[in-house]
Amino acid sequence: MFCHVPGSVEQDMPMTSWYNISEITQVIEKVQEMLQKWPDEWEARDPKSICVVSHGFQVTAMRQELRRKQLGDVVVENYENLPGREFRVIIISTVHTKESLRTAASPKLEFFNEARVLNTIITRAQSQVIVVGDAIALCSYGQCSKIWKRFVQECIEKRNVTPESLTLEQIKQVVCDQERWTWRSMEEEEEEGSDADSWTSEAESLNADDPILQELLDESKKLRVTVSEEGLLNVKSEESAQQSNREEYVNFSLPTMRQYLQMNRNMYKRCELVKEVFDRASAFTLDDSPPLNIQIKG
Repeated sequence: MFCHVPGSVEQDMPMTSWYNISEITQVIEKVQEMLQKWPDEWEARDPKSICVVSHGFQVTAMRQELRRKQLGDVVVENYENLPGREFRVIIISTVHTKESLRTAASPKLEFFNEARVLNTIITRAQSQVIVVGDAIALCSYGQCSKIWKRFVQECIEKRNVTPESLTLEQIKQVVCDQERWTWRSMEEEEEEGSDADSWTSEAESLNADDPILQELLDESKKLRVTVSEEGLLNVKSEESAQQSNREEYVNFSLPTMRQYLQMNRNMYKRCELVKEVFDRASAFTLDDSPPLNIQIKG
């Protein structure tokens, strides 16, 4: 289930942390709803088997408000404390909105960037996952935006979304308008000045005797350069790189892959690949509910 909350966030100055009152209100409504509609197959109704997951001051504010509503037995945790624990229901409060994400100092954006964090949280739920957040922010910001788009789309298709009138077309339109605004702002900044000085200073700081740089400048060599977010990792000849690829990877045709999928669905999966860093990614299965997460390294 997904609950779209286009609210606003506030900052707790002593802790330099963010909290979202609108999401807190929505979470409490969902907790009350789950306790009222508790299915028989979930065994005894137990508030302690509901866990609200968030981060920063949102956790503290959520606990205080739940106690005020006589719901103090509901567990509220930072996502870092979830490994090894399971709950009947997981409710995620993502806190940030599209406005707060524009703030350069916004910390704790793992819900938007870390697929492994999302996988850890989701796999802690035995029966139900409810996400409370700003659909525009989740679907347009960070490395996990594709995952959130898929999740929101499935919730809309299954009519498991609040408000019920929310559509994917509405989200797309707002995101497109936002991107056009961003590009206009960037163009205006480029007209005001140039970064030529910074480019020059960076170029002058390079060590001309650097052996890796010398290899790159030698145009007679056909080289393949491996680069990560941390910098340049490796330089090898194109011939050796191709040989390495032949040893490590096999590319199958689409009909062949479909045949493998039909032969053994437990071993072969249709997935959406989310690249996290240069040499690591997460593959989320498309035909499982909830989706499985396959970690890919190398």
